[in-house]
Amino acid sequence: MSNTKRLATLLPLAASALVALPGCHVQSETTQTTDIIGKSHPNVLFILIDDIGYGDIGCHGNPFVKTPNIDKICHESFQFENFTVSPCSAPTRAALMTGKQCFKSNVTHTIEGRSELDINSETIADVMKSAGYVTGIFGKWHLGHSASKSPLRRGFDEMLRIPDDNQISHYDPIMNHNGKMTQYKGYRTDLIFKEATNFIVRNKNKQFFCYLPTYAAHAPHVVPQKYSDPYEGKDCNANYYGMISNVDENIGRLMAKLKELGIDKNTLVIFMNDNGTTSPDTYNAGMRGRKGVSWYGGIRASSFWRWPGVLPVQHCDQMTAHVDVFPTIAEIGGATIAPKTKADLEGISLVRYFKNPNATDLDRIAIHHKGRWLPSANYAMHKYADVCVTYKDFTLVRMDRCHNPECSDCTMKDMKGRRDKPNAYGVTNFDTLPRGHWALYNIKYDRAQMRDLSAFYPEITKKLANEYENWWKDVEQRLDVYSKDPEVQKGWHYADEHYGIKNIDASKKAASKELKAELAKHKKALEAQKQNK
Repeated sequence: MSNTKRLATLLPLAASALVALPGCHVQSETTQTTDIIGKSHPNVLFILIDDIGYGDIGCHGNPFVKTPNIDKICHESFQFENFTVSPCSAPTRAALMTGKQCFKSNVTHTIEGRSELDINSETIADVMKSAGYVTGIFGKWHLGHSASKSPLRRGFDEMLRIPDDNQISHYDPIMNHNGKMTQYKGYRTDLIFKEATNFIVRNKNKQFFCYLPTYAAHAPHVVPQKYSDPYEGKDCNANYYGMISNVDENIGRLMAKLKELGIDKNTLVIFMNDNGTTSPDTYNAGMRGRKGVSWYGGIRASSFWRWPGVLPVQHCDQMTAHVDVFPTIAEIGGATIAPKTKADLEGISLVRYFKNPNATDLDRIAIHHKGRWLPSANYAMHKYADVCVTYKDFTLVRMDRCHNPECSDCTMKDMKGRRDKPNAYGVTNFDTLPRGHWALYNIKYDRAQMRDLSAFYPEITKKLANEYENWWKDVEQRLDVYSKDPEVQKGWHYADEHYGIKNIDASKKAASKELKAELAKHKKALEAQKQNK
């Protein structure tokens, strides 16, 4: 196998020793016309919800949260059930935008200096723009804050985002609209959806690619009280679910607008989340893990693809991932991918599954590594720090924390692991494994990953572990190259200076102070409104 192939997040693997994967299960007898894919090019609306997990929506069995509009999209979509993303935000966004594993585009963390998308990586917005689409992003970019890394330089015609993607500005935020800082009035999520809707209205007679990555429901969890009230007194995070309900309401309004404009059937709507759930002790469909870890509950995501009359409504169990989004959107949009970009792609177009639910299994594996090591150049010490290799129904996990006391992430996760107790649903989220041990699980029958099967399937364990070793060799070579780049060095140094473990407590205190000031300001404004009434 070539180095290029080994570097891929999704690799071909001989099927002789491994079991076959279930195919796709049809739910609807509705006549579809998938043969027009690639010939008729729809608008594309891509909604990416921040920091909610697979189990944080009603259609996936959550007993508390109400998401009728997301549920409706789900029930009208082609759904990939075994779809995985990175354990954290920026890495997932890098994979979605480029079609390749995040380390390959210099994104190894969520913090400034380590989430700067390589300027040589072509984005899906670049490709769609070259195909004649009007492109817009409304929300969380999280792939670079400088002007040279702006979405406006990465293929987007229009942009609305919070400067430096600050998560604290919930009310009356200052936002960057096409390079101009503007003070807005209202709740941030409502404002972002409103501007995205305006973009769609302006371009209803053109082909558009609208990327709508929300800031909700990332912490701090702040939402108008009317959304959190229904969850108060229940065994859940009321503000967190309130933020999800607010997103759901906005999605409902946006979907209604598509119908009102008469473009509903000519618009492909994609709905996803970027990593596992972030609210502790929450429902997660029986899976172990949450954001920031490579247990299945930290990497499994929703993946709904809705194109009325074209895509069938059904579940698909084939193993798919975030890197597949780029080539799939490009093929549906009739976009030509440059040879250099195509050679670097690690995902496949999912159109093959839309057209033929029983398409031959590609026997793929997926490798996920959490990244997030500190100091920035210490990647070699984190070779096994929270990684997983998935193949069909199997996932191989290893979690060797480093011993560096300056590594804030390993130190934090070790502390959580030591005091991690089974949550209300009987699973642990931060539990570690014995150092040096690869644990194998069958996620079809054991989503809580409680029964280690490595002793029962030694050949599969060895095979997948060897694939990881080959993959890491190529990744480490690429990181070695990045480490010598002056621009990358500058970013890494900034990350180490500002986000080292010594600065974490001070940063949290500063953020808490800023949030309290914002909430006090909002409370004062509400009281003034009541008095005026």
